[in-house]
Order: sequence, then structure tokens, then C-alpha cells
Amino acid sequence: MRMMVVSDPPTIQNLQYYLEKNIEARQKALEREAYLEEKSPKAKAKLKMSKAEREVRKKQKSQAFQNAKAKSKDRRIVKDGIELL
Repeated sequence: MRMMVVSDPPTIQNLQYYLEKNIEARQKALEREAYLEEKSPKAKAKLKMSKAEREVRKKQKSQAFQNAKAKSKDRRIVKDGIELL
């Protein structure tokens, strides 16, 4: 494992230089970028979507909102010291 001491705050150039020198870190960064790009939703204008696609997107959005709401509720309950059985 290599250590890099930098006197100035980290910048994009420093990171790029480090990744060029450290092949393993570069490979992992490239794999992560590819994974994120693959998982990211492809943007499509609403006008170009079919009605069915709009409905699916609307349902996904509402489902994601409900999941986030339930997750935050669980966190609040755990934070207060109350456990769910």
C-alpha cells in the first residue's frame, strides 16, 4: 500500500496523478464508475416517453418515496430507544 503526503488540499489533479501511479486504485475507480453508470437511470424527455413508461416511472417514484419515509421512521424509532419486534 502506498501513502501519499500532500501539503496542499486534495484536488482533482492530485487524485488523477495518484490513480495513474497506483494501478489497483485506478482499476477499482474505473470499475466503480462503470457500475454507477450502468445503474443510473437513463434520462429521457417526458414528451418522448409513452404513457405506460410515464405510469411506471410515477409508480417507481412513489414507491421510492414510501421506502424512504418508512426507513426514516425506523431510524427515528431506533434513535428513541424503542425496538420493533
